[in-house]
Amino acid sequence: MKVKLKVKDMDCGGCLDLVEEAVRKLLGVTYAKVDLKTSEISLEYDESKVSLSDIREAIEKAGFETV
Repeated sequence: MKVKLKVKDMDCGGCLDLVEEAVRKLLGVTYAKVDLKTSEISLEYDESKVSLSDIREAIEKAGFETV
């Protein structure tokens, strides 16, 4: 599954690293790339191993909110 999520309050490279690292740790996530200009994270993941709500939760645990 491919999806893009808006992530609030990302404004630096450190934020980018935190969000990407949190999501990449999840089993089933095969791609995660943040674009600071659009405040979006592009994702590819295996729905049989991880859910979108799991991904959102990982981002929130890293200190950011998804829209």
